[in-house]
Amino acid sequence: MHQVLFDIGGFKIYSYGALLALSFFLANQFGLYLARRFGYNEAAVEESVMWCILLGIAGSRLGFVIQFPEHYLKMPLQIFNLREGGLTIMGGVLFTVAFQWFRFWRKGKSVLNLFDFWAGPLLVGMAFGRLGCLAHGCCYGDLTSLPWGITYPDNVLVPAGQLAGPRHPSQIYELAADLVLLWWITRQLPRLRFAGQNFYTFMLGYGVIRYLDEMTRFKESIVAGQTIYQWVSIAMAVVGVLGLLGLFGKPPVDREIFPREASAAPAAAAAGIGVAPN
Repeated sequence: MHQVLFDIGGFKIYSYGALLALSFFLANQFGLYLARRFGYNEAAVEESVMWCILLGIAGSRLGFVIQFPEHYLKMPLQIFNLREGGLTIMGGVLFTVAFQWFRFWRKGKSVLNLFDFWAGPLLVGMAFGRLGCLAHGCCYGDLTSLPWGITYPDNVLVPAGQLAGPRHPSQIYELAADLVLLWWITRQLPRLRFAGQNFYTFMLGYGVIRYLDEMTRFKESIVAGQTIYQWVSIAMAVVGVLGLLGLFGKPPVDREIFPREASAAPAAAAAGIGVAPN
């Protein structure tokens, strides 16, 4: 791990922040890739992805502050210091989904089509954001005797009361699993049978991924035999299963969630992108 990327006259650039910025960049680029694939206006898609990123940051930070309230009650200004880490992916996902769902509900519109599109860029950001966790030395795994275990510097774990020694690279496990899920939902996106299919697949898939990943991570905040994030993972997976079974309805797919580029519209129609397959 390498917490400080470089130091410019005493101003430290942290690896966590730099890699987090890289994950946002890659998420945006993936959104633009999908825009070109579906013939959408790239500026409209980029604006939407940036809103997703901003809401994700706010929710991730809020989740972390709620998890460690005593620290931030003593130093409230530290809430705005993101350079040294302190984000929770679960918080970012749930806050973003809840905020946009409420926003569209007030307008009397379904947000599911937008969530179907967002699932891919969101997973890209989540996956590569784990590299920031690895570089910073947070979200570390339990002790392991496996040959690919990671040994953190003593000054990172010992002051926190943790034993030194090889640990599961839990961040890399999740990164790899997220990329597999990304492949699946990207493949599924042009073939959706109802609005929300991609979103519910994401909820189920990430719920399973995070639950299993928590089994390799250092255990914090155990409640009734499970970590808090395992309980949240179970809830996400249940929502995903119920959604895929159609218990929340199966509204029609709307491919016109973003304005189309004029030159791309005829090609998209000819390819059948605007029509949900039977």
